[in-house]
Amino acid sequence: MDHERFDRIARTLAGAASRRAAIKTLFGGAAASLLATVTLDETGAKKRHKQRHGSHGSHGPHGSEHCVEAGKPCSSRTKQSCCKDLSCVHGRCACGSGQKACSGRCIDTDACCTGKDCGRHGVCQNGACQCPPNKKRCKGACIATDACCADGDCSGDTPECRDNTCSCRQKGVCDANTQCCSGSCTCGSNPEAGSCQQPTWEQDFSKHLDGWYDNDSGLKPPQHSIELNGDGTAQVLPGAITAFSTLGGYGSVFPTDGYAVSLDIYLDTAVSAAFTRFAYTSALNKQDCAHRQDFIFHAGVGADTGKFCVGTSYTADAGNHSPCYSGLDPVEITDAGWHTFVHEFTESGGGVVGTLKLLKGNTVIKSWTRPATQPGDPAGNRYAWFPINNFPDGVKIDNSRRTTL
Repeated sequence: MDHERFDRIARTLAGAASRRAAIKTLFGGAAASLLATVTLDETGAKKRHKQRHGSHGSHGPHGSEHCVEAGKPCSSRTKQSCCKDLSCVHGRCACGSGQKACSGRCIDTDACCTGKDCGRHGVCQNGACQCPPNKKRCKGACIATDACCADGDCSGDTPECRDNTCSCRQKGVCDANTQCCSGSCTCGSNPEAGSCQQPTWEQDFSKHLDGWYDNDSGLKPPQHSIELNGDGTAQVLPGAITAFSTLGGYGSVFPTDGYAVSLDIYLDTAVSAAFTRFAYTSALNKQDCAHRQDFIFHAGVGADTGKFCVGTSYTADAGNHSPCYSGLDPVEITDAGWHTFVHEFTESGGGVVGTLKLLKGNTVIKSWTRPATQPGDPAGNRYAWFPINNFPDGVKIDNSRRTTL
């Protein structure tokens, strides 16, 4: 190759390299400029975003940096603290008085947070429980619009709201027999009148004397004719003031299958003085709540026999004051101890029959049948009463009871 041709080729290659370097330099500078522009724009956008919204994840809902929301765990050992107006109580961020936590925020305690706060069928809308159509709010739940929520929604013979249905009254104040599930609203002018009579009433004398009073006290304490013994029994005291019970209230309606009155009485057969006795009775009512008839047990020492007897009659002074009088159809009691005196009243042929029973434990010692002899349609109970008691230390009693059969 000659020198001229070699020089020409060398100059051509050098020019090409220069051009390539120039192009490279040109495009490299443009790219760098573009990259710098993009970087500056992104930096400015981030600054503007921070100015508007703050650093992402560094502020809580109450404006405190790195704060813990309501209802979430907190600890004094960590750097994070509860958000503004919250306090760490038992390991959780708690709201102030009158508020509660709801999804990390605080709402009024009487506001709802979710539908679970609104009971059956309820929904939570803007903090208030709402019911769907044909439903209404009742004690934290939604019920049918025609259902009752309280007694005030009921009237007539179904005055009690029970399970959101107007029903007869099981207990409490009444104005008529038809309002009571038992069919009997207690009657009379005593303090126990005007309440639905319960199928069973009892007093075991373990704590108080409620239901037993002085016969002339208007059924109000204090009682002077009866007192607690302190061993779960009571003592009917001797004297002119006598012990008396309405057995939970006078009734004017006779129960379908009848009813029974019972009382445990301790018979002290060691007494020996003639005419030491007591009379214990339970009486029937008339349908107008007037007294109808007594059915009486007589117990104690006879006139001159020295025997301890129990007999029955319709009047307290029957048998010339002697429990062993033959007209009382008496039974002699030789063993001291607790005995149960029972009055059972049942309906028969349109009338009422009283069956009086004396038991020791589960053994019937004697039974007397005494039909009601005074006029009147079958009605409810009146009282249990000791019209006579001259035992020097009184008579010990327990487990006073009235129940339907």
